[in-house]
Amino acid sequence: MTMGIPNGFSHYKYSTVSLVKAGRNQTSNEKQTKWKKLQASRSKIDSDGSGKLGLKEFNILWSKLQKYQKIYRSIDVDRSGTMNTTEMRKALEAAGFKLNSQIHQLLVARFADENYSIDFDNFVRCLIRLEIMFKIFKQMDTENSGVVPLSFDSWMSFTVM
Repeated sequence: MTMGIPNGFSHYKYSTVSLVKAGRNQTSNEKQTKWKKLQASRSKIDSDGSGKLGLKEFNILWSKLQKYQKIYRSIDVDRSGTMNTTEMRKALEAAGFKLNSQIHQLLVARFADENYSIDFDNFVRCLIRLEIMFKIFKQMDTENSGVVPLSFDSWMSFTVM
């Protein structure tokens, strides 16, 4: 199962994450250091980890929201204020995510309402989550193999975010 790569990630190939025993050759200290770095990267917007948005962080967020809104409006051609699943796929591709059908179905199940409609708020949540997940995967895929080692605790931390 291959996932499309967001803009700027083109030299990485991604596939389904294989759950293997994490850190076989790492010391406890190396594992802790790596874990802290990954936790720090979870928030793409709060770059200093303060829990608050500074001016620089706000500008990044504002730019993203404007980009996402432009994509959303260009795809929502019927001006309904929501996207259907086909429009969602086009919007994700316009944002740089070319995903396979299985991943797309999972995203729709997670971010659409009972009528399979996606409003702007959920579209933004989806894109931010995808960006974070790709960033974490890129950091963990140190060998550019498309496979990352994850313990159960790591997997749960990343998927619950």
